[in-house]
Order: sequence, then C-alpha cells, then structure tokens
Amino acid sequence: MPETSPARRVARLSSELKVTGLGQFALGLSCLVAALTGSDLEPVRAVIPFLVAFVVMGAFSLYGSRWLRLAETHPVPAGTPVEEPAATTRRSLVKVAVGLVLVALAVSLGPVFAVVFGGLLCSVGTAELRDYTWLRDRENASGREILRELGRFPLAGGGRALYTRPLSESTLAT
Repeated sequence: MPETSPARRVARLSSELKVTGLGQFALGLSCLVAALTGSDLEPVRAVIPFLVAFVVMGAFSLYGSRWLRLAETHPVPAGTPVEEPAATTRRSLVKVAVGLVLVALAVSLGPVFAVVFGGLLCSVGTAELRDYTWLRDRENASGREILRELGRFPLAGGGRALYTRPLSESTLAT
C-alpha cells in the first residue's frame, strides 16, 4: 500500500463512521415514518419492502466494508497533518446532507420509493455503526487510534490507506 505523503491529511476513522452512520440510520428511519404517516399506505405494505431493502443492502454493505477489517495499518508518517475533529464532523455531514436531499426526492416520488430508499439508507447507516463499534473495540484493544487518508472528494468511499497513532494524549503530545 502506498505511503501517505505529508501533504495528504488523515482523519480519525471512528469519528467519520459515527457521524455518517448515525445520520444515514436516522434518515432511513425518517423515510419509513414519512411513508407511514404521509400516505394511506398500509403498515405491512411499507415495512416489508423496507426490511427487504434493509437486508439486501446490509449484506452488500457488510461485504463492501470488509476492506476495513482486512486492511493493514501503518504508523502515521512524520509531518502528516491530522484533521481537527470539528473538521472531520463537518466533512462527514456533507455525506449526510447528500442523503437528506435523496430522502426528499424519494419521499416526493411516493411512499413506496420512500420505504425502499429508507431501507437502503438505514442499512448502510447500520453497517457503518457496526464498523464503528468494531473499530473502537480494535482501537481500545491496541491502544492506538486508526486514521484514514482523506480522499480528494468528500464523498469518497473506502479502500484508502489506514494509519495508526497512540491513543494516549501524553504520547501524542511528544
């Protein structure tokens, strides 16, 4: 795996996963609620497509995030800038904002589109939250936080290089 140049920033991966996972999960559930409350759609006719989309997308999401569990981690190269936590949150919210626009589109197309899209989005959020808990467990067990190289595009997905640095604040200050 290529080494990160000091010009390429890295960010704490668990922060990204938490923000995007929670946001997408909430947006997915809001699609289901909008379809149930904003139309005459019977609950069974809403919940079943939601669950089917949730299960199918969940399988793809968990398979797609296997890179995270299999990727080697390397120490952060000296001089590599680490993104501030507030900037990581703002950047991660861009992905959630795109999801919000797509939710509005899906709801405007009708309740069936809303429940299917809601199931897809909720599933992706759930997979990211699962990856978040796995990653936090790994960080706590190793005593090192995991950082990911930032992509050039805010919506860039996985597969970028992973790096570590000690979790201890006293160690980070040196």
